[in-house]
Amino acid sequence: MADPAPAPAGDRPREAGGSRVARRLAELGIVLPRRSVPPALYSPYQRAGRRVSVAGQPPYLDGAVRYRGKVGAELSLDDGIDSARLSALNVLAHLLHACEGDLDRVACCVDMIVFVNAAPHFHDVHKVADGASALLHQVFDPLGPPARSSLGCAVLPMDIATEVQASFYLR
Repeated sequence: MADPAPAPAGDRPREAGGSRVARRLAELGIVLPRRSVPPALYSPYQRAGRRVSVAGQPPYLDGAVRYRGKVGAELSLDDGIDSARLSALNVLAHLLHACEGDLDRVACCVDMIVFVNAAPHFHDVHKVADGASALLHQVFDPLGPPARSSLGCAVLPMDIATEVQASFYLR
């Protein structure tokens, strides 16, 4: 099998020792996934001045949904947390492109909404959302965790387990 083509420059964190966030990603062993193509008619992100809004991102890995089903039924709490983390990694992949490869331009995550495909009896949606919050906090420390809402949903598109939407303010 051939090696995958390198990601375009706007899809890779800037390195050469100058990027604090790129170094932090490397320290954490995090490789951002390739940006996904939206499955419907919307833009994955929009920039308005120094604000970037990233549309809800599913738990894609290698171009496919990694976590499907309801948390608290087909999926465990730990699966849900991992799904939210993966959804947040997909948010970062689009944010990186919006920042032209330089995540050091991020001043803060203004807000984040984590949607969880939850079984009716599942009441730990906030714990699932911590998977996304913890990732952003780890990557952008010392900016702190974002303002966040977490919602349990009866259904999400394509039966995905989580979807993470976030807005960022740039320097």
